[in-house]
Amino acid sequence: MRRVSEDIQDEHRYDDMLDMEHHVSKNHRQMPRIDRAAQFAPFAALTGYNESINEASRKPEPRIELSETQSEELNKRIAFLAEHAEEHPVIAVRYYHLEEEKVHQKIARKNASEQNEELTSKRRRIQKMEQETSVRQKARGKKQVIGCYITERKQLKRIDAEHQIIIFTDRTEIRFSDLLSVDSTVFNQWEAE
Repeated sequence: MRRVSEDIQDEHRYDDMLDMEHHVSKNHRQMPRIDRAAQFAPFAALTGYNESINEASRKPEPRIELSETQSEELNKRIAFLAEHAEEHPVIAVRYYHLEEEKVHQKIARKNASEQNEELTSKRRRIQKMEQETSVRQKARGKKQVIGCYITERKQLKRIDAEHQIIIFTDRTEIRFSDLLSVDSTVFNQWEAE
């Protein structure tokens, strides 16, 4: 092996390495290409960040009231899905999703080992803060309800007609009253009949 030139400007400084054999370990098996590629995948330092941005970007929409013919058609589709629920078809559902304004509250922990005087003074402060919070809440009025329409493709588990809920395999439940539309390839059988 030749001596490596110490001159940084030398373009041919490492030419002798080009002809060397690739090292293969005798102790460790070679990592599959897919795993090697995964090492260099982008790192998500802030987990849940994209979900929170998507959630914040949703604009509130007013609820659309269905006409009688639209609601009858939707009811027929739900009844047809109930008949074919054992097939667990994948359905595209557009529904109204309500989300209450998130209110973060401080939790006061009671610790019996603290001195009674300190504990009672803390309790008084907490009670005072709770009273102030309730006064502010009353001044603001009811919690703001934000709703928007969401379209998702999910696999049907069953339809609970008694409680008027569609239940999916991922345990999501959607009420009939929130539905705007339901679509599936199962309806091709219905249209053929």
